[in-house]
Amino acid sequence: MSDSEKSETYSEEETRARAEATLKVMLATPHKPHKKSAEPKRGAPKAK
Repeated sequence: MSDSEKSETYSEEETRARAEATLKVMLATPHKPHKKSAEPKRGAPKAK
């Protein structure tokens, strides 16, 4: 097995730990609001 194949093979325990760590990072990252478009979407109520 080459080093590249070995480095991408994780035990089930390590896979679970990596997934949990990634989820924690995602949840800790603040939401980036979307830019408001110049045109309102169809069916959207118009601002007064």
